[in-house]
Amino acid sequence: MSHQQTGFTVLELLIASSLAVGVILMAVTGLGTARQSEQIELAYQRLNENARLATDLLRQGLQRAGHPGCHPSVRRNLIADGHDPAWPAVEVSAEGALTLTGFRAVLEANIPDESAGEAILPLGRSHGIATGTPVVVSAASGDACALFIHTGEEPQALSRAPGGGASNRLPATAYQALTGAVTVFTLERVMFEVGPSSTHAERRSMFRRRASARYRREELVVGVEALSVRMLSHDQTVTAAPVGVSLALEVASGRAETLGSAPLRLPVDLTVALRNRWP
Repeated sequence: MSHQQTGFTVLELLIASSLAVGVILMAVTGLGTARQSEQIELAYQRLNENARLATDLLRQGLQRAGHPGCHPSVRRNLIADGHDPAWPAVEVSAEGALTLTGFRAVLEANIPDESAGEAILPLGRSHGIATGTPVVVSAASGDACALFIHTGEEPQALSRAPGGGASNRLPATAYQALTGAVTVFTLERVMFEVGPSSTHAERRSMFRRRASARYRREELVVGVEALSVRMLSHDQTVTAAPVGVSLALEVASGRAETLGSAPLRLPVDLTVALRNRWP
């Protein structure tokens, strides 16, 4: 009696093994493709978030540029040569750095009635403002405001007197009365620039330097590869007062964010109207 052969032949086992390996490879490839697609989608999201953050910071800075501290119609300029330290409000260096200048509020105080029309304005609190600093003192009522160079050395009072260097002029009649609640503004300069990232190798970032922070370099947005700035005026002449600023940015992802693929790039154009008038 002969015995009937059961089970698989060697050839059948080889074919089955090959099919199994193929299925596994397809599954692994599919998982890899899905992971890469998910990673690229996340990279696009981060790219858009970085572009939004960069444009928001630039827009806010430009809208504050040239801030006079109070309405120009009530502000008296006591600076001897009559210039406004907040102008030019927007400057672009040869290297492409954007510098914005304007007044920012630094403290609130109360000036007693008996000192309202004096050259020395007691604040009743320390101000920390160095002698020679341009200052705007604006009444909370909105009907009085003065721009001057602080010429005193008292830690709790501001001086709008001429000082040793005749930094301020004497008013024709009397000092504008400043009394009660006031806000004190000092000049702030902010610089935006693009350079090599300090935290991510082979990438570039947008940085900020502020006078109030001793021009310390602050890394704001990683992935900003380039920033170009163009001033806009009504007649486009060199001497014409600018009415707006046109900016072009390029934001890029890193290779690690796209699993080694080419970096994603997003060009962004932004136009911002200047809110504060040219003096």
